[in-house]
Amino acid sequence: MNKRGGAEAIFLIAAVPIVILAFFATWIFVHGMVTDTLVNIETAEGQPNISDIAQDTIVHVDDGIQFLRIIAFVIFFGLILSFLIISTFLKSHPYLYIVYVLVSLFGTIVSVYISNAYTESLLSIPNIGDVLQTFTVMNFVMQNLPFIVGSVGLIGAILLFINLPRDGGLTEIL
Repeated sequence: MNKRGGAEAIFLIAAVPIVILAFFATWIFVHGMVTDTLVNIETAEGQPNISDIAQDTIVHVDDGIQFLRIIAFVIFFGLILSFLIISTFLKSHPYLYIVYVLVSLFGTIVSVYISNAYTESLLSIPNIGDVLQTFTVMNFVMQNLPFIVGSVGLIGAILLFINLPRDGGLTEIL
């Protein structure tokens, strides 16, 4: 059982959003290119009309693909919520509280670099950057990632501190 206080999860909160955004933006971009190509295929006489078939099927899938923007935020919010729930119900040894605080501070520092890499590198890629701009809520999250990670780490530290064993922690040693 994990008795470290879930401190390593703060790095997941910092790193998972950029991975999710890069994956979903690439997915939306590639799907858009394939859809445009299939819809604009010219057909010879006597051949099946592929563009009509694509218009009837793949364009409807494109409407569903647009929900990936919402799904990205739901995954991130669920990650934060699970982190806080784990911090609430976990009883760890008191010396691990100091480790938790230090790891949370380091995770916040790492999130600064991740946020800068997102805003300076990923958003400047010509086609993918345009798709990433349509992720409005996640753009806000990524631009304020250090503040969000620091706040979640602080709230998690408070929730973890509330549940520290008061008997000296002798029963909860690793």
